[in-house]
Amino acid sequence: MFNYEDCPDCDYHGDGKCSECHGSGNETDVFEALAESLSGQSQKCKNCGSNGKCPTCKGEGRITKTIFED
Repeated sequence: MFNYEDCPDCDYHGDGKCSECHGSGNETDVFEALAESLSGQSQKCKNCGSNGKCPTCKGEGRITKTIFED
């Protein structure tokens, strides 16, 4: 049997957005973004790979828990 619950790893529980970039897909640490910009590298969020979705629930906002019955 399965039970669905809000994903605890989303920006706000269950919203499906990456908690690191808040769904923007871009690096939010100012110093990291500046260093990447000066070096010519991308400023993509390393947590979600720049898609803005929570990597745990893949943007669904919920996760499946398996319930074992005795």
